Amino acid sequence: MPIIPIFMYHHVNTNAGDRITITPEAFERSLKFIKEAGYKTLSLDEVVAFMRGEQEIDAGACPIAPEPGAIAITFDDAYLDNYVFAWPLLQRYGVKATIFAVTSWLAVSQSAADAVSGVEKRSAVDECRRAPLRHRQAIKCIEAGETHRAVMNWDMAREMQDSGLVRFYSHTATHALCDELSEAEVAKELVSSKAAIEAELGNECPYLCWPKGAFSGNAISAAKKAGYKAVFTTRHGVARQGADVFAINRIAVRDRRCWLESRLKVYTNPLLSTLYSVFRKRG
Repeated sequence: MPIIPIFMYHHVNTNAGDRITITPEAFERSLKFIKEAGYKTLSLDEVVAFMRGEQEIDAGACPIAPEPGAIAITFDDAYLDNYVFAWPLLQRYGVKATIFAVTSWLAVSQSAADAVSGVEKRSAVDECRRAPLRHRQAIKCIEAGETHRAVMNWDMAREMQDSGLVRFYSHTATHALCDELSEAEVAKELVSSKAAIEAELGNECPYLCWPKGAFSGNAISAAKKAGYKAVFTTRHGVARQGADVFAINRIAVRDRRCWLESRLKVYTNPLLSTLYSVFRKRG
């Protein structure tokens, strides 16, 4: 039975060696490999339908794997560099991706964009292209109210979604740690972020990703009551048919040469994936 690795990205920019950052060169190398090797990239609708046993995955021929391979690509936080560096590459190679967005951050960025006109609207994009923020700098900008320097806005999200390759879902309203909140507090985060995405982008928002992977029983209960159909975590592992769709595993990507290429051979092979997971836990 096939399995699906869901890869987790944050930043794509030229700050090699920075925390949770992949360089554009490494990202492009991975996308090129994915396309040339014949892997199929899936939407989250397809992933969840597969896990529920509602859809089989026809991944097409994959010459380097014993079984056809399919994967999913996700980004957390909706950083501006996803728009500046990652999206053009996704378009170039025709690869699907999902972005889990912190909706209050996009709203603040949009307010900054609406306050200026003409060439000024592109200033944050131009700055990101010339000198992209390191992760710690991005967090400081958000904390200082200069969110537009670190995070994309709704106009950019709409542009990406209109390409047909990218979909946006919830990463809560404020990036709150949901294991520290009451069920009522989590509900506020989840309901408002879901409503914002549906209002701004015009598509349903049935999926959620926990900020920093933090959740509790109360948080899961709140997600179900808010109308989410599946939830993604930072727990390491692959998506399997019959597994819990309210605790979906992902795999954090590393900025190492040929890292993803080597991992694809493992994470799309059920036997190799199981053996590697055992080895990884022992190590």
